[in-house]
Order: sequence, then structure tokens, then C-alpha cells
Amino acid sequence: MGRIRKRTEPGMPPEKAFWRIGKYIRLSRDDGNDVSESVIHQDQILEDEIPRFFEAGAYEVVDTYIDGPVKIGLNQKHPTARGALV
Repeated sequence: MGRIRKRTEPGMPPEKAFWRIGKYIRLSRDDGNDVSESVIHQDQILEDEIPRFFEAGAYEVVDTYIDGPVKIGLNQKHPTARGALV
């Protein structure tokens, strides 16, 4: 059986993780408006739900990525995805 490394000394509290979050929103132009209502709706859902998953002060929303009207295949890089994953 493999050994498990401990990050802290015995008796020391474990380090808390700090999360840097990027919100990703899928664009839908089906509603026929210049500013898609689905984008507004999805952003509000994310604003409501993210705090439910992370402790206060343990995260920061660093950016919002909105999927534009770009048609891509599975093997192509999406232009808005650059910098989203570190």
C-alpha cells in the first residue's frame, strides 16, 4: 500500500484551498434579442449557485467567458477558452 504524504506537521491545521473561478456561459440567440436573455439568466444562476459550493472568502470569480456564435469541431480550439484553464 502506498504512503500518503501529509502537507502539514502533526498538530498543525491543514491549509485551506483558495479557488479562482471562471464562469462559462453558453450563448443562445433563440430569444431574438441583441443581448441574449439566456446569458443574463445563466449569469444570475451562477451568481446564486457558486456561493453554495464554496466557503465565503475561499474563492474569487476572476472572469466570465461567454460562448460566442463560433462554430467549431471537437479538434479545434475555441477562441474564448484561451486563458480559461490554467
